[in-house]
Amino acid sequence: PLPGKSEGKLWMWSRCGKCKPNQKVETKRVLISTAARGLSFGKFLELSFSSHSSFNKLSNCGHSFQKDFLYFFGLGSMVAMFQYSRVVRYKVSVPAQKLEFSSSINTDWLQNEIESVYTKG
Repeated sequence: PLPGKSEGKLWMWSRCGKCKPNQKVETKRVLISTAARGLSFGKFLELSFSSHSSFNKLSNCGHSFQKDFLYFFGLGSMVAMFQYSRVVRYKVSVPAQKLEFSSSINTDWLQNEIESVYTKG
């Protein structure tokens, strides 16, 4: 188990998913900072994996930090692993709604009502 479970210490590390296990291309296991723990986990992952982050460059082994590395987060004996996978986005276009209007409506009652309101006003 990882140390610090009772204090709620979260650990993070990563390794290249393309290199062979005996090559040991991995990062040092580090504690997640208090500031990072203040973010929601979803926001933390978004910032970590966004294309604007420093993960967009290549590692020492020549593979992409963003696309080729496996990311691990651990607390005590629990570990979660995250791996990049491409998402295909689709666009849905809905046609504008059309109201059918027919001028065959008898408007005599409406004209009488308008005249009545006008004279009372």
